[in-house]
Amino acid sequence: LRWMPFADTTWTRLGVILRRIEMTHSTQPGSTTSQAARALSRAIELSPQNAYHHANWGRFLGRMEGASADASNQAFDRALNLDPYNALIFVDAIEAAMRHQEIDRAQTLAERLVAKYPRYGVAWLWLGLIARAADRLDEAEAFFSNAAHGEWPNDPQGLSKSRAQLEAFLR
Repeated sequence: LRWMPFADTTWTRLGVILRRIEMTHSTQPGSTTSQAARALSRAIELSPQNAYHHANWGRFLGRMEGASADASNQAFDRALNLDPYNALIFVDAIEAAMRHQEIDRAQTLAERLVAKYPRYGVAWLWLGLIARAADRLDEAEAFFSNAAHGEWPNDPQGLSKSRAQLEAFLR
């Protein structure tokens, strides 16, 4: 960082890497969390119009134990305002909402994603998972079917996961 202290992407990468290290290798939870938070915040300071920086912040908060759902939601809302057609940000926002058990928010986000990309299998899979969580089983079956027949660009594992969800649901 000494050689690129004003490169916003450097700070984002550092934050993501530190968080990933803590999640997978740390024996002392929280040991890199504050460093990751500082790095991600610095990226936003350097480039506040970059949707990915806000999404990374929202993802960080969405996966952190005890973090505020409101703070995560605000970060994702900002990211989606900056880049309203970014399907990956939508998916991360849906996942964070589900982690915080905000089913209505997840439903709204998934519906917005399907409205933008009606053939996107991931969006239909999330709608199916949300409907199943809300015990709306007829809807869930239809959504899982749409997911299994949807498009999965560059994600053959997602397609397999979707088909497995549908098969498990129909048993």
